[in-house]
Amino acid sequence: MDKNWLSAFDPFIFDMDGLLVNSEDVYLLGRKRALDCKRSILDAFQDPALYEKLDAEREAFIYDSLENGDLRKDGNP
Repeated sequence: MDKNWLSAFDPFIFDMDGLLVNSEDVYLLGRKRALDCKRSILDAFQDPALYEKLDAEREAFIYDSLENGDLRKDGNP
């Protein structure tokens, strides 16, 4: 096997355990805000399914934007 086979790949790091970046606190705060938003939507529109529909639409938009190259880490389209 060629010793340089790794040179064909770009390196990347998965930080699944939070050792490099403590993302768990951010996700927790995000979920708390989402819960507050869900309560507000329920109070305003009395539609329990509306929040889930809006959340699914948001997720689809983000993934479509990533796929189309409209959303990038550096903020430039």
